[in-house]
Amino acid sequence: MSIQEEMERRRQEQAELVRLKQVRQGQLSADTYDDEDDPLHRHDEQDNRTKWQNFWFYHKWHVVVGIAIVAVVTFLMVDLLTKEKYDAIVILGLTDAALTEDAQDRLEKELEELYGDVDGNGEVNVLLDSLMFSTDPASYQYTMAAQTRLVTNLSVTESIIFIVDEETFKASFGEIQYGFADLEKLYPDNPFVKKQGYYLKDTKFLKDAGIELKKDLFVIMRYFDTDAEGVTEEQKAKFEAEKAVMDQLIAIG
Repeated sequence: MSIQEEMERRRQEQAELVRLKQVRQGQLSADTYDDEDDPLHRHDEQDNRTKWQNFWFYHKWHVVVGIAIVAVVTFLMVDLLTKEKYDAIVILGLTDAALTEDAQDRLEKELEELYGDVDGNGEVNVLLDSLMFSTDPASYQYTMAAQTRLVTNLSVTESIIFIVDEETFKASFGEIQYGFADLEKLYPDNPFVKKQGYYLKDTKFLKDAGIELKKDLFVIMRYFDTDAEGVTEEQKAKFEAEKAVMDQLIAIG
């Protein structure tokens, strides 16, 4: 900017300040004065922009993290309020094998007959949650996803009763097998019980469901001391209700 231009700019600002003073003192009508021409007004706008730029520079990550936290909390709240409630969730874990969709539906209906209306809401709603594992390296990601869901389920005691095959029980449960009941002690002399499993292939329960298996599946049941320290009343009630379901299943034969 040349010296002349700078002098002209200062002259205009001085004139505008004089006009503003005249307006405020009543010597000049406000209708003839445009507030946007006020250099003080322009200075305030520039100052506000500077403050916002400084705020964003120093606090943008706080804002981003805050928005992310609000989004996550909102998602969790919506999921909690809208998530379907089940009388029970039974895990079906298979390795390199899958029941047909029709067979799973039949099995789920038979389980609903056993469980009944556990929560007393007038509806019987049991979820047969299928976790499919594979020995194919190409399916590694799917197997890991199923394993993660299994570990999560076990950690929150979401399911008590599981239906699995030998491969899944040995490979995917690993050392957590100690957390399942010895059914031979609970149901001695039952022809379908072996160690921790109640084998389904030749049972009346499976025949009534109209399901034929290519390889045997067996039922296992989580077991823990309901009198142990830290076990809640809700966990006790859940275990006792599902133990009663296991009793019914064994009784069918």
